[in-house]
Amino acid sequence: MMTRTIRATALALFCSLAVSSCNAQVEKSGGDAQDPQTKAKAKNAAKKAKVRKQVLAALAKYDIVLDEKKKTLTIPVAVNAPTNDLEFLLIHRIGKTHEALLLTQAKPSIINVGLIMIGLKKGQNASFKKKEPQPTEEQLKAGADPFILVPPSGQQVYMTVTFKAKDGKKITRPVDDLLLDWHANTSVTNHQWIYLGGRMAQMYRGEPPVYMADYEGNLISTCYKYPNNHIFTIEHDRARDEMNWTKTADCPPPGTEMELTFHAIKPPIVAAREVRMKREAAARKKAGKGGKTDRPERNPAREGQPPPKKVPPPKKEEKKGGKL
Repeated sequence: MMTRTIRATALALFCSLAVSSCNAQVEKSGGDAQDPQTKAKAKNAAKKAKVRKQVLAALAKYDIVLDEKKKTLTIPVAVNAPTNDLEFLLIHRIGKTHEALLLTQAKPSIINVGLIMIGLKKGQNASFKKKEPQPTEEQLKAGADPFILVPPSGQQVYMTVTFKAKDGKKITRPVDDLLLDWHANTSVTNHQWIYLGGRMAQMYRGEPPVYMADYEGNLISTCYKYPNNHIFTIEHDRARDEMNWTKTADCPPPGTEMELTFHAIKPPIVAAREVRMKREAAARKKAGKGGKTDRPERNPAREGQPPPKKVPPPKKEEKKGGKL
């Protein structure tokens, strides 16, 4: 397990420096060999190379696959068995298992370093500001909203999942196909997944700041959450409604192991889905169906099942307990 010092060093360096600089080579020339500036550059390059080596080893430890050329990061996950509506698309095993669709054993801070290495930049979480002038008491009683929502903004990321079907055939599809918009009764559309990057904060007075997602375990939210200790948030018209999300019929059964891939560049399979969803929406509109008529009376996310036992196995050093 990496020490707190190594973790902090890795996060600090990769958050403050361009990842590409980790591969920089010090120019060697006889006349500059003793130049102080050249020595400082060489020392800095060696330090960054050492940290890069540590980070790559940490990614491998959690079976995380980094492809800097394709700008993708792939982590092992498993389908959860939530008992409530879905407030999170993905959590770590210590997160809110009763309201999450997918689980991972991979450490959040290590996932985040990998996301930085594929070029993601921190965005802004959703926020609210008071309406001016404020609604009257009568308007409030009638349902007027006293706040204006400022949607989250920042770099969009795309996600796909790969898993084996019952017949053993490998399937890859956008993760969006697994998340049901309860109000529309279709898989989620007209949305974005925004990279927030999580945050460092003190848990106890006098102690150094820590990466909060390592301790809370909640990674990708399907509704607006505060503070932004999570790594991603959805941007959607109904993201203020914590009871709007459940899983679709296309979601594999609990315990199904998957690979979840984060894409910094929109993959063709996601672009094709966007076209398909628009076509299906147009067909429903033409047929006079808004998508709500056949909505089940009971939210199928409430299965009353415990979290699945069949998840990616912990590493040997984790079986003895301890943090993550």
